[in-house]
Amino acid sequence: MPRARRIAATYARFYLETEDGGDPSKLGRCYWMALGTFASKTVACLLDTWQLNASYAEHFFDGMACIHERDANDLEDTVRETFNDLP
Repeated sequence: MPRARRIAATYARFYLETEDGGDPSKLGRCYWMALGTFASKTVACLLDTWQLNASYAEHFFDGMACIHERDANDLEDTVRETFNDLP
């Protein structure tokens, strides 16, 4: 989580042209950095509120009860061929 916040802060400094070598007269030229800021900040906030270790880890495999019932040979031909070509 601290890493995501540092990344968001760095992206924001690039966007705001406050990073070393930035030019405040060209504010916004790296608008995609602003998108990175929001994405990284969203991840940090999500991790703050939704902790993986508090999400009923003991029931993780319950959702995979049908794993032994699945058969890749039942897939459509093109999907099965692509699936079989996977490493």
